[in-house]
Amino acid sequence: MIEYLIRREDGDWFDFPSESNPYRPQRVPYRSIDNMRIEVEGCEISFSYEDPGIQVSFHREMAPERTEQIVREILETVSSVSGQKGRIVRIS
Repeated sequence: MIEYLIRREDGDWFDFPSESNPYRPQRVPYRSIDNMRIEVEGCEISFSYEDPGIQVSFHREMAPERTEQIVREILETVSSVSGQKGRIVRIS
């Protein structure tokens, strides 16, 4: 399993409007499974709140370059929806 943490640059937690779902890439095609899971290229990707940040877990092996691209695009959406900058930390 490959995991990343998306952390906010200027605080602890991202502030999202209650009706938003920022857990999606900007340009990579995806299928929504539920509010906290998507599928990209046959790989389930789950999201969970961790201290502090959003943990992004890939449940199937993918090339590291591809997972990094997907996480960067998810960060773009998170930043766009929240108006807050973030950074990516690879966990595993």
